[in-house]
Amino acid sequence: MSNAQPELSFRAWANHQRRCRESFLESASITVAARLAGAKCVYSPEAHTLVDNLVQTAKKATAVTYTGRHERALSLASAGHGAEEFSPAYLLIGDLDEISLAGEKYLVPKRPIFTVPFGAARRLLLELWEPSSGMAAAWTTRQSSGILVDGFGEHCREDPGPNGFTYKVVSWSGHPALVA
Repeated sequence: MSNAQPELSFRAWANHQRRCRESFLESASITVAARLAGAKCVYSPEAHTLVDNLVQTAKKATAVTYTGRHERALSLASAGHGAEEFSPAYLLIGDLDEISLAGEKYLVPKRPIFTVPFGAARRLLLELWEPSSGMAAAWTTRQSSGILVDGFGEHCREDPGPNGFTYKVVSWSGHPALVA
C-alpha cells in the first residue's frame, strides 16, 4: 500500500465523522445540540491519536471499577474532578472501529471528538452515554483528569447486575504523571 492510501483512508474516515456529527446533532435534544453545535471537533487522523493516548493513560489509572449496574457506573463517573471544571477537554461519545492501514491497526471513533470545557464534557458524558453506544470518555487536553466508561456483554462477577453486562469505569484526577 502506498503512503497515499492511509492518508486517503483517514480523509474518508474524517468525512464519515463529519456526517456522523451532523446526524448526531440533528437527533440530539435541543439542549445537547446547542451545547455541541459550536464546539470545535477533532477528526481523523488526529482523532485516532487522541484515542490511542486516552487508552494508554487509562491503562495507567489506578481507579478502575467493574460493575454490573448501569446506575452505579454513572454514579462512579460523576464523582470528583471539580478542580478541572473549566480546563479544555475532549468528549468522545460512541463506538470505536478498529481499522487496518498499511499493516498498522488504528482505533478510530465513529463520531468526531468534541472539544469543550471538562465540566461540560463530564456532564454531557453522563447525559449521553448508554451501554449500547459503546465507550464514552471525557478527559482534559493535558490528560491530567478524565473518565472513561465502557460496557460489554459479560456477566460482572464483582458487582453483578440484572442484565448480564459489565460496565468498566476508569477515572483519574490531578495526575499529570499518568501522561508520561
